[in-house]
Amino acid sequence: MDHTQALPDDAIAAILRRLELRDLAASRCVRKAWHDVVDAHRLLLPHVLPNTVHGLFVNYIDHGRPHFLARPSARPMFDGNLSFLPDHRRGIINTMVDHCNGILLYRCWTSFYVVNPATRRWDALSCEYGYSDEYIVFDPVTSPHYEVFSIPRVPEKVVRRKSERLTKVSACLTSLVSRETERSRGPREDLHDFMEWPPSAWTLSVFSSSTRQWQERSFVREGQAAGTLTSVRLDPEEPICKWWGGPRWRYGAYWQGSLYVHCRGAFSVRFYLLDCKYQVINAPVDTKDAMYLGKSEQGIYLATEHIEYKLQVWTLNESSGQMEWVLKYHIDLEPWNMIWLRHLKEDSYDTCSSSMSFLGFHPYKEVVFLALSTFGGVAYHLKSSKIQYLGDLRPKDYYQAHSNGLYEAFPYTPCLLGELLEHTTETRRRN
Repeated sequence: MDHTQALPDDAIAAILRRLELRDLAASRCVRKAWHDVVDAHRLLLPHVLPNTVHGLFVNYIDHGRPHFLARPSARPMFDGNLSFLPDHRRGIINTMVDHCNGILLYRCWTSFYVVNPATRRWDALSCEYGYSDEYIVFDPVTSPHYEVFSIPRVPEKVVRRKSERLTKVSACLTSLVSRETERSRGPREDLHDFMEWPPSAWTLSVFSSSTRQWQERSFVREGQAAGTLTSVRLDPEEPICKWWGGPRWRYGAYWQGSLYVHCRGAFSVRFYLLDCKYQVINAPVDTKDAMYLGKSEQGIYLATEHIEYKLQVWTLNESSGQMEWVLKYHIDLEPWNMIWLRHLKEDSYDTCSSSMSFLGFHPYKEVVFLALSTFGGVAYHLKSSKIQYLGDLRPKDYYQAHSNGLYEAFPYTPCLLGELLEHTTETRRRN
């Protein structure tokens, strides 16, 4: 007689939770009831989704593909170079686009791939690579499926006297203004430039692995816009840095059912994925310096990088329905950089391009990853000011005399879950 049949599911789950990983996996195959309890209570999740960073995926200036820097104390048991992808060696543009809970969004030339390096499984997404930024959302705690969001960038300025194609919005606005009013302005301006941005209803293209389709999803804004198209365009496409090149501006992070994205115009946006609403979050300071948004121990963080190796770290306070950046750390990293310059054997390229680059936040600890003296990877513990050397970030085949440097990096946490195919799938974005 099986006495466990008389126990409620919660009691069985409490018993099974005490087993070692091998025994827990075996017990899942003993009885269907145990199988259902293990899956319903997601007992295997802590084992297949470790809360540790196993390395960094890094994109480089003028380098054909990303490089994976594994943590020295735990070399990966997976292919960090993603050589199992079909387009791995084809084309000259291979870029890591985004990462979320162990799932990567990767671009090979004009093809996008959703990749799980830990399981060597992948999907290929057929989509238009245009004037937008793509972000991936994956939460194995709630679902084995993922979504890819394509968020339009700020529209280009339309010159009415030379453009033969006007947007429908511009045409409607133009019809409301008389010729006399236009003459009084002097040179013609497109009224589209005076529209607020982001719009009150922001339509995004979203791919869902559950439906295998691209669909349009509209998000309604709560609160004020960031400004007009003209004011938002005043900020450059990329941050103004004293170093040649530099990282991209538009990082994203997923946290508790919302997608946070840093946008052009020095503001961020929170997309509430459940009820299709969004809210603008203004920058904590008025600066043209680089900003980096990410997820860490207590939620959403923002780092602002200033000249002379100064770094500020902010946390997003969302209590009582208010969104406010709170300054938590102000760090002077110049002494640390001088130490690396004295102890690291650097070639002439490193010496002439010595700089600091922000690489990302540790998703589970208050730790930031940095590159000092261009390619010296370090982990800086914010609470204790402890610093750890991670290794040389430069690939062996990367030697460019005039464009040595890093673009961006993505801390990688492996995951053994996810519904990914091992062959290409034909998925088309709806226009």
